[in-house]
Amino acid sequence: MSDDRGFTLRARDAAAIAAGIRQLKNTPRDLTGPRAVPRSRTSDADIYIPIVNETGSVLPAGSVVRVGRQVVKLGRGESEYPFKNYAWVATLPDDELTGSYAVLQSTVQKGLTGRALLVGVTKVKLDDSDEGDYAKPVPNDFTKMKTGGDGYPVLGVEESGSSDTWGFVLLMKGDADIKVAIFDGARNGKVYTGHLLNLATGAAGTTAVQWMFWGDAGVETLIDKNQPVVLTHKCPAYLEDDEDWSPSGGPKYMAVSSSQPSKTLLAKFTGTRTGKRYTGRLVKDDGSLGANIQWIFDWGNDPGTANIIGVNEFVEVVKCPAWLESHAAFGAVATYGAKYVAKPPIWAVLA
Repeated sequence: MSDDRGFTLRARDAAAIAAGIRQLKNTPRDLTGPRAVPRSRTSDADIYIPIVNETGSVLPAGSVVRVGRQVVKLGRGESEYPFKNYAWVATLPDDELTGSYAVLQSTVQKGLTGRALLVGVTKVKLDDSDEGDYAKPVPNDFTKMKTGGDGYPVLGVEESGSSDTWGFVLLMKGDADIKVAIFDGARNGKVYTGHLLNLATGAAGTTAVQWMFWGDAGVETLIDKNQPVVLTHKCPAYLEDDEDWSPSGGPKYMAVSSSQPSKTLLAKFTGTRTGKRYTGRLVKDDGSLGANIQWIFDWGNDPGTANIIGVNEFVEVVKCPAWLESHAAFGAVATYGAKYVAKPPIWAVLA
């Protein structure tokens, strides 16, 4: 829907916005000093920071910049405003979108200082092609954010669906240390290797990383190749010298798996078996039949010489793991449906 100014109001994630408001409450209005922003033009919860433009370009108002941990001192002496004599170094968004992000509130020349909003609601250029409820920076581009399924909540857009429009987003300070990596399939004991996720493509990028899972003994591989993991922390000092780390594996991290255990589902055998491959349909929660699927029993150990279950009987199935998808018994997904694995009924085992 649209308001009387022509802005399309985007569906909001109430939980995310409420969390942002709680985070903003009772924070300083402006870290650059009391006269930088008149109170009539901003919220008491907004957080502004001074920045130094190190992008190599003139940055107009509304530019999206990365602010890392580096700060520079601007002058001598002390101030009653703790950040008045310092500024954060502002650079272009990087390929993996690490660090924190802020939006400039006025034009800043190359090498000079300006003011940027770190936390609060701001107007910014949007590529709204995907009409997502969230927006995040674009790697190596300070001119806009792109909407999608994650990032900062989008509160409204001027022209919904346009690749070049203005909108409002709620900037919230996140954890800059959290990254996502894609497992390349190689494991040495407790250490896994892969590459950071390229947020522009959704595939593995070019930055090599290695990690351990918290509490993992390294006995078996916990995830499948090409699956994502969340890198929560840099490797703590007490694990830095572990013999499993690779000298060429990249920075060391600790991780948790983003993959969920396979859900057990119910399927109905419709009567067709070809060798080890059975076909049927998933059973929905209300008892009706769903999508066509194919499955093999007992991880492929079933000899496939006779039917284990009868026509119209039910069987429990789980999604086939990636390492078993190439099993010769499976047929084309387009023809037979998604691939599953089934546990033989107890009477089939006894027989």
